[in-house]
Amino acid sequence: MGDGPAAGLSRVLWSAWGRDWTASSTHGRVLADVTRTLRGSATVLLHVTTCNSAAGFWRVILAALPLVVEACRSRGLTVGRLSRPRVG
Repeated sequence: MGDGPAAGLSRVLWSAWGRDWTASSTHGRVLADVTRTLRGSATVLLHVTTCNSAAGFWRVILAALPLVVEACRSRGLTVGRLSRPRVG
């Protein structure tokens, strides 16, 4: 974790996550995990890549993402991206 600030990045904590990197992940399980703790102002963690993930896990994320967005919108939440806060 020490590399983030050195690269000019800020640490961000999440409040909802999909546990998407596991071998048992499915798009339905990711959706259920995310929506369990989903609320306004949530930061949802989904992985883009990691060396510790199950092979092909990114396919699960691609299938789950539209469902997660729809779940947010059906709750009246706005979906967006994190801004890049500056360190220092």
